[in-house]
Amino acid sequence: VSDAAFESVDINLSSEHLFVGGSIDAKVSAVLDNGQEINPRDYSFSITSDNVAVAAVEGTKIKGLAEGVANITAEVEFNGEKKQKTISVSVETIELSAIKASTDKPFISLLDEVGAQISVRGVNNDGSESSIDGAVFTYETIDSDIIEVTEDGFVKAISAGKADIKV
Repeated sequence: VSDAAFESVDINLSSEHLFVGGSIDAKVSAVLDNGQEINPRDYSFSITSDNVAVAAVEGTKIKGLAEGVANITAEVEFNGEKKQKTISVSVETIELSAIKASTDKPFISLLDEVGAQISVRGVNNDGSESSIDGAVFTYETIDSDIIEVTEDGFVKAISAGKADIKV
């Protein structure tokens, strides 16, 4: 390496979101005062959590264990000198955040005797699908002159136009 001095440590996470049961990767880097990044083979590092009940560290993986906040610290030792960088990580519980509705047909013809079926799925705050088995939905439209919606979510065209359905 050069005669430049050890200036700083950085820790970057693969995602800014960490959920209970999930994990994210951490990348540690070290920089000299001339801006040159130090080769990882030339230093040793450790990553720790100040709240292991919320976020545990295994190597370079941070695992979400419980809802809360943990400070994650990367410590680098280079040429006998140690420097640290600490970042805060929030761990969230995965929960239903939205429902999405769609039909099995993008358009319904006035000649279509069957119509279309509305299907509803749950979406969690981490983007995964959520089970909504047993949930009861109601369907309604203010455009009843254009479509008819049954209590089971079947849609049938009555006249030409565009209509919205509230689930």
